Amino acid sequence: MTVDLQTGEKLRVVSWIILVPSIAAAICGVGATLMFALLSLAAYLAVDTAFPERYRAGTADLVLLAFGGALAVTASVVRMRRGRLDDDTAVFALRRLPEPQSDPGPASTTGRRSPS
Repeated sequence: MTVDLQTGEKLRVVSWIILVPSIAAAICGVGATLMFALLSLAAYLAVDTAFPERYRAGTADLVLLAFGGALAVTASVVRMRRGRLDDDTAVFALRRLPEPQSDPGPASTTGRRSPS
């Protein structure tokens, strides 16, 4: 809130709260995303009404946040219904480690013998 008071009327840090439900949609379930969307709306209303009238963002950012929260919940529903996303991510991002061929022991690191 202090950052918003020190910046001009054109740049509002509280407007970036739209990222909260968007990130939740990417990593949480539908219920958690809905909770974060509602908490974001409540936090925005609390912070925006704490400012003097000339610094308030008003209904435009509130509508944007509500629309973004609804899109985040919809994206979370689609992601959860698809279900294969986690499996696809695991296949492409988490590759299996190769099985060890044999244990060469601590002395043979290069495979060459030292001259006698």
